[in-house]
Amino acid sequence: MSEEEKIKVIIHELMHIPKKFSGGLVPHNNRGTCINHANVSKIYEEYKLRKAGGKNENEG
Repeated sequence: MSEEEKIKVIIHELMHIPKKFSGGLVPHNNRGTCINHANVSKIYEEYKLRKAGGKNENEG
């Protein structure tokens, strides 16, 4: 498995952790928020940008 795929797997698994750390797990399809390839890839691209020292698209 490539380094990129390893990081994407970690991102995917972290997305299952609820924001309030309530002890449960977030399912793949949760009230309009999906844990899928597209969302994992989006977060991975943001990770790469931040790691390279770039700005977040939400920052001015």
